[in-house]
Amino acid sequence: MSRDVVEVEARIAEALTSLAVPRRAGPVSVPPPGYVRRHLVEHAAAGGAMTDAVINPRTLPYLDPARVRPALVGVDPRVVRADVVRAWRQVSHAWLWEDPLTNADALQLALVAGGAEPDATAGRWSVAWAVAQTGPSSGDVVMRGSPLTSTAALVLPDRRPIAITGSSDNTVRVWDLDTGTPIGEPLTGHTDWVNAVAALVLPDERPIAITGSRDNTVRVWDLDTGTAIGEPLTGHTRSVAAVAALVLPDRRPIAITGSSDNTVRVWDLDTGTPIGEPLTGHTGWVRAVAALVLPDRRPIAITGSEDGTTRVWDLTSSGSSSEAPRRDDKATPRTIELLVAAVAALVLPDGRPIAITGSADATVRVWDLTTGTPIGEPLTGHTDWVNAVAALVLPDRRPIAITGSWDNTVRVWDLDTGTPIGEPLTGHTGHVAAVAALVLPDRRPIAITGSADATVRVWDLTTGTPIGEPLTGHTGTVSAVAALVLPDGRPIAITGSSDNTVRVWDLDTGTPIGEPLTGHTRPVEAVAALVLPDRRPIAITGSRDNTVRVWDLTTGTPIGEPLTGHTGPVLAVVLPDGRPVGVTGGWDGTVRMWDAATGAPVAPPLPVLAVPSALAVYMYDEELHVVVASAGLWAGLVFRGGRGWR
Repeated sequence: MSRDVVEVEARIAEALTSLAVPRRAGPVSVPPPGYVRRHLVEHAAAGGAMTDAVINPRTLPYLDPARVRPALVGVDPRVVRADVVRAWRQVSHAWLWEDPLTNADALQLALVAGGAEPDATAGRWSVAWAVAQTGPSSGDVVMRGSPLTSTAALVLPDRRPIAITGSSDNTVRVWDLDTGTPIGEPLTGHTDWVNAVAALVLPDERPIAITGSRDNTVRVWDLDTGTAIGEPLTGHTRSVAAVAALVLPDRRPIAITGSSDNTVRVWDLDTGTPIGEPLTGHTGWVRAVAALVLPDRRPIAITGSEDGTTRVWDLTSSGSSSEAPRRDDKATPRTIELLVAAVAALVLPDGRPIAITGSADATVRVWDLTTGTPIGEPLTGHTDWVNAVAALVLPDRRPIAITGSWDNTVRVWDLDTGTPIGEPLTGHTGHVAAVAALVLPDRRPIAITGSADATVRVWDLTTGTPIGEPLTGHTGTVSAVAALVLPDGRPIAITGSSDNTVRVWDLDTGTPIGEPLTGHTRPVEAVAALVLPDRRPIAITGSRDNTVRVWDLTTGTPIGEPLTGHTGPVLAVVLPDGRPVGVTGGWDGTVRMWDAATGAPVAPPLPVLAVPSALAVYMYDEELHVVVASAGLWAGLVFRGGRGWR
């Protein structure tokens, strides 16, 4: 491109930049003209003018991400804010052309999580604080719709980085990591979920991918042509859960696969045939496989299984294995430090808002929600994941937390002193999956817990003893619990289960009220309950069938049609005290708000940086605050976009 053309393009970009922010027309904000939104970055890139004047938090939410991505390739990092580019890459995959305000909210969340100061002039949401554990090159290669189930990355011989992803829609996709765009059409052939992906450059410099599926097969793909190499590799009798690949010292490429049939198989990728017999020894699903060549040129594979063992296999000696040493007798999942499995929010008697979280490291933490920082030391005592939390202010004004764990116990904590109250509450024979708490009309505090043993238990928190017999009826894990005092003074519990049903219980009598509430077609993951201003008690449930349902607890019938919009399982549902608005979080990486009385959305979905596995809400200074927790994100948001539900 000639110098004159570059100068013209730069002048055009300069002129368009002045039009790239919204203008006010009375009470309405008018977006920049469509031409500016689509073509500003193209003119800027052609004119060497990709600077902060274009790439900034005010302008980016209005620009077309598909045009921004290629324009950012090769941009001098000294002339744009690296934190803005990084935040944009983390969230722009979920942006909507017609809703730049939500785009701006998502960008603000990513910026604050990356260390920037909150912007008080944000749109519908403001970010009080946020911490994210994402790598410095987190990008925007994200598939919308069917959840991703596996991924691998590879640098091609021409030095282009790519990603290969498998999905629950049975396809394999290849992505250019420089531009964030797909390469070619999806690779099809599998007839069920693609659970595992590995990638390799062959000795002849051809890049390949190897995929394993719930259809029990392994497939090999030529990434230059986007076609399958040979027939599917068959032999596993159940789902293929893990794949690794390796070039042997003699230049033969092999794949190693693990399966829910408890075996490991080794495949010659030149011939598409198995090498030797299946490797046996695991007594549970083989969910993880890695492989490498040792310095002495011996190839080995390392496999991890649900049987709690890790095995190391010598691939030169007919697949002999030894069991790797374990840290302890119980195989405990370990994840990143920020993995919060459960969260509850509470406003203390002195008006301070706090959160209580349970984590994969078996600890309970208390947080100051004005700053997002921990209060005191972690509360210890559980010996496994803490995945259920409730909180309550007792009639004597003492704040307490009640936690449930994979160690099958329930613990009660004094939040003033940070110490346990009494001994652990025992009785469940499976992990405790859900906890709710309630003060009865007679001022007795109780907790209601649901467990993988399919029972619901009620506990007197004054004495630390169970009230009555376990409540039975569910046929699967009781994964969600809510509790409520009806307008007539009767306390009830509402439970959701992996048996796809919702049940309502009379806590005075310990008996079910009516028949199970049916309609969800997959496990119920979350439940919240509320008495509406017209005195009708309702429950809101979220399920792995991707829907939210609202139930009239007086009649035991659904209110309206299922609430749809989430494109993945709904993992969290919460209701602020006394406000008929439901807040839901799903596997699709969004937080959504619903009018609990009508089922109408209150605001567009807010994309967040991870799957929001736990939510809490509270009212503070007459504003709705939402605490979002997940594997890698810990954030406090304030909703400022509506008043009608208050």
